[in-house]
Amino acid sequence: METEGDASPSLLSSLSTRQWRRDCMVLSNQTQNLLVAMRSNGRFGPNSLFANPGKMAETSLLRQLKALQREIMAPNFVRPLPEEAILQPFCDICASEEMGETIVGVALACLSNLIDLRCSFITRNGLDMILRRIHGGKKEVNDIFLYEVVLGRMLQLYVSCAGHPSAAGLPEGLYVQIVRRAYTFAIHPMFSPLLRRTAEAAMKSIVTSLYTMIANNKPHCLPVSEKTDTSLNDEADEKADCSLTGAVMLRYICTLIKGSDNENETGPEKQLLDSKNASKTAAVQLEGLCLVQAMLLVVNDRLCDPGWEELLHSVQHELCRALLVTGVSTENTIVLSQILRTVHIVVNIASTHVVPQTFSFIRALHLDPIMRMTEELPSGSLSSGKLVSLPSLAASPSLPTGPQFHRSLTQLADLYERRELLLESLVEFCGDADFATFCYAQYDLSRRFFPLFDRLCAVLVENCFYVASDAVSALPRKGDRSGSSSDFASEQCLMQMDALALAAMHALLRQTALKISNPLPPSAELKSLIKSRLEQKKLLMKFAFLFRRNAIKDGIPFLLQKATRVSPGSSYRNIAGIGGVNSPALVLAEPAGGREVGACLFYLSDILDKRVLGDYLGELGRELPAPTPDGTEESTAALAAWKAKRETDHLRAGTVRFYEEQLKGFLQEFDYRNKSLLHCIRETAYHMCMPGEAQKIDRVMEAFAKVWVKSNCDAAKEINPFRSEQGPFILAFSLIMLNTDQHSGKMVKPMQRADFRRVHRDSDGGNRLPDEYLDQLYDDVKAHPIIMSEMIDVGFTNDVTWALEMRELALSEEVISTDAILRCSMQVKNLTPRDQVVVQALRPFVFSSLWKHALTAFANSIYTCSISLGHYRVEERNVENSGAKSDSSLTTAEEAYNLALDGLCLLAKTATDFGTVSAVDHVILVLLSQLPLDMQDAHGSLVCLGNRGYSLRCLEKLFCVLRECLLAVTDAWEELGHFFAKSFLLGIFARESNSASSTPSAAESTELWEELRCNPGLVGTGVKRTTSEGGWFAALWGSSISPERLRAQECEERRAMERVKVLFPDIEEFLRMIDALEEKPNWNFFCALCEEATMKSKGAADSYAASYTMILITEVAIRRSRDSCVLERYVKLCHQVTANIFAIFDQPNPTHSCSTINKKTIMVAAIITIAVLVRLLKTFQ
Repeated sequence: METEGDASPSLLSSLSTRQWRRDCMVLSNQTQNLLVAMRSNGRFGPNSLFANPGKMAETSLLRQLKALQREIMAPNFVRPLPEEAILQPFCDICASEEMGETIVGVALACLSNLIDLRCSFITRNGLDMILRRIHGGKKEVNDIFLYEVVLGRMLQLYVSCAGHPSAAGLPEGLYVQIVRRAYTFAIHPMFSPLLRRTAEAAMKSIVTSLYTMIANNKPHCLPVSEKTDTSLNDEADEKADCSLTGAVMLRYICTLIKGSDNENETGPEKQLLDSKNASKTAAVQLEGLCLVQAMLLVVNDRLCDPGWEELLHSVQHELCRALLVTGVSTENTIVLSQILRTVHIVVNIASTHVVPQTFSFIRALHLDPIMRMTEELPSGSLSSGKLVSLPSLAASPSLPTGPQFHRSLTQLADLYERRELLLESLVEFCGDADFATFCYAQYDLSRRFFPLFDRLCAVLVENCFYVASDAVSALPRKGDRSGSSSDFASEQCLMQMDALALAAMHALLRQTALKISNPLPPSAELKSLIKSRLEQKKLLMKFAFLFRRNAIKDGIPFLLQKATRVSPGSSYRNIAGIGGVNSPALVLAEPAGGREVGACLFYLSDILDKRVLGDYLGELGRELPAPTPDGTEESTAALAAWKAKRETDHLRAGTVRFYEEQLKGFLQEFDYRNKSLLHCIRETAYHMCMPGEAQKIDRVMEAFAKVWVKSNCDAAKEINPFRSEQGPFILAFSLIMLNTDQHSGKMVKPMQRADFRRVHRDSDGGNRLPDEYLDQLYDDVKAHPIIMSEMIDVGFTNDVTWALEMRELALSEEVISTDAILRCSMQVKNLTPRDQVVVQALRPFVFSSLWKHALTAFANSIYTCSISLGHYRVEERNVENSGAKSDSSLTTAEEAYNLALDGLCLLAKTATDFGTVSAVDHVILVLLSQLPLDMQDAHGSLVCLGNRGYSLRCLEKLFCVLRECLLAVTDAWEELGHFFAKSFLLGIFARESNSASSTPSAAESTELWEELRCNPGLVGTGVKRTTSEGGWFAALWGSSISPERLRAQECEERRAMERVKVLFPDIEEFLRMIDALEEKPNWNFFCALCEEATMKSKGAADSYAASYTMILITEVAIRRSRDSCVLERYVKLCHQVTANIFAIFDQPNPTHSCSTINKKTIMVAAIITIAVLVRLLKTFQ
């Protein structure tokens, strides 16, 4: 019996035997296949056939393969050959120049099979040998079709090697080499589309395998699903030695995204590619974007986990930079769409780690281009983007109308498509559940960035009511339902992009309305923290506004007045700007002189207008001249006083010394140590745009040179080759001039390198600067302009500007990890209950910043859409079935109108939840503006309202808001009072006699005055209808409208009025709503009713309307009988109405044409008034 200790070696031996037997079967099969291919092909060279088959045995490759076959066939329990000996024959055949394409293709397929079948002898060394041996390829191609087959097999082998478990030990540079090899196949113009698509798929598979392997080998990470491995290999040790990071591959992919590949390839395909110049930039960029998307989807949220720092850094500074550089410069719409798609993935998986990058994504790739295109595209003539008049609401500025460029229809269509693409991307951003809070917390509460969320909302508002002109009405629109331009031409007032901007605004509002299930209540400390940061940000932005308007008169005095004073010598790095998130925004160290102000401006330069800042820092200042001494005591005393005053000039703004100290204080905050002169100039120009006047530039550069020399007096010659103090100043000034010379576009003949050397031959105090140093400066400035404020998008290509633009907050990890607001992200994976509390606390502040923009967008969209929808004839719309239509059958105007109405309702509900009652009032006013009731043409306005589906939907939303947000409506009840008074007089509250019994409460029904449910009779069906409606032909022959047509029109009008009545509540529900109002809204409503009852003329119709309005007013007054103000106003109104009615009744000799009608009307009005008074007396008895 075998012991346990003896069983383990036996078991291992058994496993090894089974592995080798399986490997023998696979090897025998592949060896035999290759031998058969070699025999059947019948040749080893391009020109020689084997007449004697015996010569085949004399070939070294064949002998080597047969020797391998004999070793395999030999009976062995263990593998008799090393891995290299097994793979060598196959690799030699693949790399041989003598072998034909058929044999090479079979050999490649054999190697792929050995790897895919997971033979146990395959290790990282074997994979490395295979990839390096077959990488060269053939130099001479005889048959392009067979050669493509070989290349396809080679690509398959690359994929197999990259997917093998042992590939984790391969160097990452080898992965880059095989991807680059596949890339050359993918963009080669002479290869077939099939091979190019195969190469693209191979590139994607290799990249996916690489990052899957990295994810599986990273500690503390969940494994990524991979292919099932049924082989019994022992590669665990090799996996443990994996040193792949993915950064090297990502850097190569980023070069593709930029549209270039700097590595040189060998082989005929690369030579042919260069000769034909077929490498198109857009095709290269798309290849890179496809690969990086595959990489990001594999890595996903793991990118932010510990151990991924190197790849995360590459994403931050390689990938994001490539996306920005290409996105800003590309004119290819497809490339731009893929860049935007990649941007969304990056932001979603690493939002908190790419905060400055995301700011540039939104600003440089979305907002700035959209506004530029809005100005370039032709604007419409419809009131130039007319706004709905809203009380106490700051209207958005009208749509800018920029210069009308002479563009073709194709160019205009491209602009429209690009603008639509950017708006679609914004819709996706705004649709993310956490984007609004992330944007608000990271940018609108930050002192480093401009309020991005506020600007985003403003841009969306500008594009929500964009109006197209007739010049572009014939342009075909992408995605048009009918495929013709007629749909576009009929919607002169609305375009698809308007609907996209509206959808983005609606999505932002929907985010703020989201409620977390079972949220923890936000602490008072957290709310106070948010309010404090918001107040400091508002203070900062006010200073920036004043500084831009007039730095000398407004900005600096505001800073000196509002800044928090700290002790002398305090470090701004610890208390101001980037030093602390909870410190005051404006900080000045005592004694608050020029040097302290300059240091403060340095830390505030991120939010200041850099051009204004440069002009201000270059100011010379003024001072009173010294008095002329004449030997008298008065002149001596005056001179002494003047000198004493000069000693404190650095503390008084506007003096020469103050400006000198201010510029020195600004420049001394830079860290110029061990940095080249040009590097420091770029850094300085980033924080302040160089002044436009040569005198100011001279002053700034002189002060800059002194600070730079002091910081680098002991630096190496490579950094500071100067021997005099004047040398750095002269060269710095000259570099600014050289930048203008090379990049302004105004010079007919820019300066050459030799000219630059000659100018500075003796500029270093008579000493000669090295030519290599001057050439390097010239080439650097020529290749990369010194970036000023308005050129920041171009600065993404410059290392210095990129590092400054994307620098992270100078805060410790402890501060960032404990600060709840800085942790706000768009990553749902890491959202803790504590983070949910922060999100919930931020949403009211987000809403306060959003609601006015949203209201303006919805209001103007409704206004524009109603004009577009008003062009349709009533007969063409089945109003009764309009609500049942599917979204696909709606026009763009109808979709936008419905979305705007939904947005208004959502805005009102969210405002009610957050206690923003003014927003609810504005929503009511917007809805009422679309429901005009004209008492001069009461019948016509009611019929028009009932026959327009969009008006009925607006009326429905009005009552929906009133029912759900009743107590939040305050000031709008004045307009509502006028609306309901007119509705009451028009009989909309009237119900049939049999419907009175169906009221909710019989007791309440008997208490109500019956006249409240009756139609006053001011509007009748078919009024004002004359025979002239039959047309001029009928009038000419004396005929009238046929009775059938008249009955049909009356029936349609009756149905229209019924549609309106159905949406109104009954009088009982309406009065219950009024009873639920608080004192102020009820008073506003009552005053509006009284104004409607006040007679504006002495006519009988007005007296009848006023008397009938008194019925409703009396009911409202009775229900508020305890309110003395209501009763006092009511009594005065009764006295006025009664006196006016009887005064009209007593007027003598009415006109003959209407005397009888007027007397009857006035008498009815008097009776109603008396009945009102009687009811009031009964109530108070």
